[in-house]
Amino acid sequence: MTHEELAAATLAYAKSRNGADPRYTKHPAGWLNERRWEDDLAAMAPASTNTALAMLQSMGGTP
Repeated sequence: MTHEELAAATLAYAKSRNGADPRYTKHPAGWLNERRWEDDLAAMAPASTNTALAMLQSMGGTP
């Protein structure tokens, strides 16, 4: 991985955590040591409100 790719991955992670609970944001040392830049950010993104609502309704729940 090049320096530029790592910098881009770092910015992407920061953007993905914007507005999220900081308790669940990975510490920089852990993020680097665990090679978390290889994670699929789209797969980890929280479901949108509409998606969560649709899932609830499909299970017979009401909002």
